[in-house]
Amino acid sequence: MNHSNDKEVENIFLQISKDNNGQLDLLVNNAYAGVDLISQQMKKPFWRACPFDTWDTINGVGLRNHFACTAFASR
Repeated sequence: MNHSNDKEVENIFLQISKDNNGQLDLLVNNAYAGVDLISQQMKKPFWRACPFDTWDTINGVGLRNHFACTAFASR
């Protein structure tokens, strides 16, 4: 599943609900997409990178999906 694809995220929770009669016992909420970006910027001063791209890459999947997955799992 691709956590940057909203429909895939929603669909996985619909499938879990269908397969388990609506029961979800545990959610490990650990999506993160910053590894490649951080390794590419490792030897550069942080202020040289585009702050918007950095924020969106790190938080667009991680933080955003922590909230979305928690909401879908709670349903």
